[in-house]
Amino acid sequence: AYCASKAGAEMFHTVLAQEEPRIRVLNYAPGPMRSQMTDAVRDRCDDVALRSAFEQMHRSDAFVSPLESASKLLRLLRTDAFTSGAHVDFFDPETPSAVS
Repeated sequence: AYCASKAGAEMFHTVLAQEEPRIRVLNYAPGPMRSQMTDAVRDRCDDVALRSAFEQMHRSDAFVSPLESASKLLRLLRTDAFTSGAHVDFFDPETPSAVS
């Protein structure tokens, strides 16, 4: 269900940008943040490789802070450095050509 909702959001943003060109649309992925979901994956996921990856992220404190992610989002919005309808991930470079 999680992956299906992500795919649906991707299509929604793409179509909205095409159908409403006067509206600027951004599908922003904020990066991995510690949450109840990431804790559940780390503690109870049946996929050993995925569980191990989340355990490692937890041990190394590799999660993105909400402030850091929000700051990137605000920079993107202020500089208008994205193509309407685009999917931009926290880890993408912050150059217009990279997010087009």
